[in-house]
Amino acid sequence: MSHSAGEAARCTDSRLMAVQYALLTKINAIEAVERAQPYPPVRDHPLHWERVHLASSARIARELARARGVDAELCAIACSLHDIGRIITGKQAGHAPAGEEPARKLLSELQLFSSEEILQIVKAVAHHSDKDLVGSALDEIVKDADVIDCFEYGLPLSRPEQKRRYQMYRKQLEETPCASSDNAAGPDSVVASAEPAALGSPGFAKIDPQNPALLPSADTNGLSCCLTLLRILGADDAAIIDPRQVITAPWPRLKCQYGCGHYNKSLCCPPHTPDDRVMRSILDCYTTAILFHRTKMGDLTGIAQKAARQLFFDGYHKAMAFGSGFCRLCSECDLQRCRFPEQAIPSMEACGIDVFGTARACGFSIHTRFDRDESQNFFGLLLVE
Repeated sequence: MSHSAGEAARCTDSRLMAVQYALLTKINAIEAVERAQPYPPVRDHPLHWERVHLASSARIARELARARGVDAELCAIACSLHDIGRIITGKQAGHAPAGEEPARKLLSELQLFSSEEILQIVKAVAHHSDKDLVGSALDEIVKDADVIDCFEYGLPLSRPEQKRRYQMYRKQLEETPCASSDNAAGPDSVVASAEPAALGSPGFAKIDPQNPALLPSADTNGLSCCLTLLRILGADDAAIIDPRQVITAPWPRLKCQYGCGHYNKSLCCPPHTPDDRVMRSILDCYTTAILFHRTKMGDLTGIAQKAARQLFFDGYHKAMAFGSGFCRLCSECDLQRCRFPEQAIPSMEACGIDVFGTARACGFSIHTRFDRDESQNFFGLLLVE
């Protein structure tokens, strides 16, 4: 991450964004430490699930809070932090009370919250597993959002009190549908750091649901949330584009063969990846794509994979991701069977995509100079349907 959590808050005027930024930074640091260990610890829930769950449960909490007349910002923040105990310990047992002090520490370090707000949030974190008890309105929303998100991701509700909560939520939803949030402020509105962009123009522009040119055939809320997630995970800018703007050609794979030492050494590299003709036919199956950019390589492929996973869970069942460069999940690839099929994705160039041509066609500035003082260019692609 190139900015501190405090800078993220100032750039977006969002305390929620600052909290999620800080927590995702902590998760990244924990993941780096664990990957470096000869025998990484076994987690009850993988860290990629923690990333997804904190973001999606926060969105649910926001909507529940608006419907119930509770502070939507504090509810979303509490839900973002509710599993911090499990993130740190890796264990499900006792993770709610274990998260109280880490949540308090994180909020205090940000210096964005009053003592009363911190007290309310950490109380909700510490008691969110007490699904059979009724607490404050904020506590109840965090508990409900947690259950709803887990259920809608297909996780089993093994405890009777969890099932009762979900049944009560469904009954309430049928009797009193949630109020529309079109005019309410929330995470979808803080992604805008500039005026709304036209199709193909880079930048984290707010999606205009009234502008069909921005979104040929998809739900605006899900894509807006995806742009938010991309920014949280470290993308510098992004553009919603037409897949027809993606340029394919035979020569990128030839450059892989004769210009890269990883040719035929990974299942995510040629000749194991689709050629330009197959890639063109795949692109033609989609009406919407997101091209995103980083000035530093980092884990760009991981960002693309996580964003595509979230899009899938948001209802975009055809969501597909393409990264940059060779796969770094294994020091040596098993060409017979991928060890991490849920994480491995090919690069754009490995599938016959002209990355430079595509980026320029979509309004990004990209060059071949890699001077020490100049920013570099790395791109990822999400196909959305």
